[in-house]
Amino acid sequence: MKNLYSILFITLIFLSVTVFGGAFLEDFTGYSDGENIILSWKTAAEEDVLEYVIMRGPNRNEMMDVATISPKGSNSEYKYTDENAYKTTESLYVYKLKIVDTRMKESFSKVITVSHSPSGVKRTWGSIKALFR
Repeated sequence: MKNLYSILFITLIFLSVTVFGGAFLEDFTGYSDGENIILSWKTAAEEDVLEYVIMRGPNRNEMMDVATISPKGSNSEYKYTDENAYKTTESLYVYKLKIVDTRMKESFSKVITVSHSPSGVKRTWGSIKALFR
């Protein structure tokens, strides 16, 4: 019996799948391409997932919803381009996924931080857009 527990424990360590609500996330990452921030994640399984909500903020205490993504089904890969991440100077952005299930229960992924320094054109356009919000 002890060997069975050891095998199960070792198996769980090697499975890099984290369960959040009905989603079994394999990975959640982000990077800056110089103009936008690209977020991606993979799922091993999706059970009763209603939607994924991408949350962004300057820190983990001030996050807001920026996009909603519909689930594709188990073993899916997702990519989201955040075209609205810009500031006048180099900045850090904090992201996490909110996973909403069909019972409206919310779970959250790990928090990731992305360093982003957009071009001067992107910063100028972002400032102009902000004036008309």
